[in-house]
Amino acid sequence: EEVRELCLRSLGYSSRPEVADLIQKAYSAGSETELAAALCAIARSAEGIWEYNVLARLNDPSPKVRLEAVRAAGDIGLREGIPDLIELLEDVDESVWRAAVWSLSQIGGHRATKALNEMAEDELDEAEKELVLDAIDHLEFFESTRDMFTFDGDEQQDLQA
Repeated sequence: EEVRELCLRSLGYSSRPEVADLIQKAYSAGSETELAAALCAIARSAEGIWEYNVLARLNDPSPKVRLEAVRAAGDIGLREGIPDLIELLEDVDESVWRAAVWSLSQIGGHRATKALNEMAEDELDEAEKELVLDAIDHLEFFESTRDMFTFDGDEQQDLQA
């Protein structure tokens, strides 16, 4: 079972067509371990087709599943997940709220920025404060470079000429 889980997690990086079926099968299997592996593979696939599956698991009762859903939300840039991620900044499981901090920095936007800045003003221990400030730095860098690789058609033609 452990080997299958690790294989599925790794296959998330593959663009082979049969991988989506393997992810869906593990997602639907009912096992917490398979579900967590499927969410990890979803994150690694970086495909938006899984948005509903990720949103459906952001508030899962299992911390292991919640953690993988939070990571997937950040990795696939799931803007629709921002309200849930903001709520998860208060999750009782430390790994979940830490992942929520980082996922918000990956997704960006006004609501994510506001939530992280407000969290930075809270009473946090040194490690927590460092994580939040690193996430804010990451978000600011990401926001400042967002348009760097966006070209319209004319710019693309100018670059090719």
